[in-house]
Amino acid sequence: MAGNIYINEDAANADIAKIRAAITRLEEAQSSIKKLSNSADNMTGQTGEAIKEKCTTLDSQIKSLTGNLNYTIRLIKGAIQEYQQKDAEMASAIKSGGGV
Repeated sequence: MAGNIYINEDAANADIAKIRAAITRLEEAQSSIKKLSNSADNMTGQTGEAIKEKCTTLDSQIKSLTGNLNYTIRLIKGAIQEYQQKDAEMASAIKSGGGV
């Protein structure tokens, strides 16, 4: 099997489902962070400002992670599509008696 690439669509879709579940959890965390940040508005002293600063940082990190995960999903889907197309082309060439 050396030199061959196999794309298992079911495994890839299972990976995509896991990534989507991770995105959902990140979005839930982001929502909690926003609520905490809003609550910090009512705090006095430097504690509220420190919480808001940290919330802003975490929100930015979550946005970045979510973007990266969505990009990964697009890459996986692209790989599936590319190899399905190559498989179809190869099958067509074989059926027509041509070489690859």
